[in-house]
Amino acid sequence: MQRLIRALIVLNGVFFNVFVQATFEFDPHIDFGHVPVGAEKEITTMLCSDNSEDTLLLSTPPEGFRFRKDPSILSFSESRCHYLELIFSPKSSGTEFTYYGNPSDGSDKGISLKGFDRQHQRVTLSTLSGTGLSPAQWKTLYPPDPDTFYYQTHMDFSKATDFTGKPAPMIASATFSVSSEIIVSFKTGNLTKILLTDKKGNWEWYSSHNLRMPTGYCAFALSPDQHWIAGIDAAKQKVDLYSTRIFPPGDLGHLSPSSIQTKADHSDNVYRLCITAFSQGVTHLFTMGTTENWEQSGDEESCASIDSSEPAWLTAWKFDKNNGRLNNVTSQTRVGCITQNNYAQAPHGIAVTRTPAASYVIINRHHLTQHPLDRFYFNSYSGQLVPVNQLQPGIIAGKLAMTANGEFIAIAPYHSNQPLEIHQCYSAWCTLIQSIDQSVLSGNQFAPSDVQFAHHSGLLGVTEKGMHSLRLLRPRPDTQHWKLHQSLRKEDGLGALVEPGQLEFNEDDQWLLVVSQSRILIFARLDFETITQKIRWRLIPKWWKEYLEELRANTGL
Repeated sequence: MQRLIRALIVLNGVFFNVFVQATFEFDPHIDFGHVPVGAEKEITTMLCSDNSEDTLLLSTPPEGFRFRKDPSILSFSESRCHYLELIFSPKSSGTEFTYYGNPSDGSDKGISLKGFDRQHQRVTLSTLSGTGLSPAQWKTLYPPDPDTFYYQTHMDFSKATDFTGKPAPMIASATFSVSSEIIVSFKTGNLTKILLTDKKGNWEWYSSHNLRMPTGYCAFALSPDQHWIAGIDAAKQKVDLYSTRIFPPGDLGHLSPSSIQTKADHSDNVYRLCITAFSQGVTHLFTMGTTENWEQSGDEESCASIDSSEPAWLTAWKFDKNNGRLNNVTSQTRVGCITQNNYAQAPHGIAVTRTPAASYVIINRHHLTQHPLDRFYFNSYSGQLVPVNQLQPGIIAGKLAMTANGEFIAIAPYHSNQPLEIHQCYSAWCTLIQSIDQSVLSGNQFAPSDVQFAHHSGLLGVTEKGMHSLRLLRPRPDTQHWKLHQSLRKEDGLGALVEPGQLEFNEDDQWLLVVSQSRILIFARLDFETITQKIRWRLIPKWWKEYLEELRANTGL
């Protein structure tokens, strides 16, 4: 929420309207996303004031938007906050897309909520945006299928109170926590925000849920049981552990760093790391980084041929999940080199299986001429990483993803002019089964930046940083090849989808998180109940009834 106040200042008998310190608090931008023309979507927003003497007379919203109940003059004498039910109902313009406002940055001052304060001064509140879709375009972007995700909302932090008068915030990382809360770590001010969702799927953040962390973490890892979060601090060469169980919903202010952190005598094992993951049974934590005290033996590959590089190591730490303690190192193995210039963005990735029946770890290494992936079997009882085989992709590997059982591995390229590869793995070997480029996706360009498999299916999410797009691919039922299922792009009316760099499914695959530098986008799995709650009609058209029936049939409802 953003805070604004207007005051009257007298200088030499002349009155001036100026902004001084905050009084009104509100969401700086409200984006309704995609709505079929003729339908409506409702969002509840909160308007607050610190001053009990404040009043606000709201003006009529701009065309395409309305209040469910026209509010009278808002008084803050008895209640500091008021909830406003705002409705977006786009009309057809005869085109596939009908745009209202500017969803990319909320800078269109003509599309905004306005009102008059107790000084009878005009106050500009939240900017508004939304996109109306023709029936054909709606069915194209959101096919009636259980593997479809619907754009829910985006949380834009560029105008948040915490960053007022400061450079635009840069998101370091984000992850789902217990009960699908989202923890967002910023590079700016070491601030961490918590996003909560209610039973209706609305997401909110409040200043009371802000947390000042020791640093802006370059990476988070959530344990499979959702009880522990590891924050990676590359600059200070350490791992901070947090318990998700100590902040029940509504009482997030007690989240604080665990007193159990990596000990000083382990510093050589975690020097310059920004890659981490928990084992399936939460018995171990994997980290990848370099060590300062290293002596090369004759049979190990040299990093000397790579400018300013050091050997990289994959380390397995014994983790006590009862009290969040990192104990001894149980296994450590060499996995190539890391350049000194940029540890956090070096082309390294890690993926871990999520089923007890198969426990594999995949890590990619960086070498001057070769870029293999090392595949290990992990024995959770002994804590040992046992080499199984190496994959030899035809690309320089960037981000990695692996299905829960470890059968399929998706490899995003480090360079944008290379394809996405999918490998199928067996007990002792793997083979390339598909190379995905723009020809497979019927597009002019394809530049994947991050890849993630859903937890409970073969659905594969792909973000494209340069193309401002999110694509969902799923395997064909007759062959082990992935085909395009859903494509959402900035030019399709998702203006908030700018420079997506990270994506993540929550544990039950009901939510999909897409992270950009200054905002996050949240997508919900499409089902009959969700879509009928979000999209409403005064008079339901025939095509929508048929669409819902097909959706109901495909989802088994």
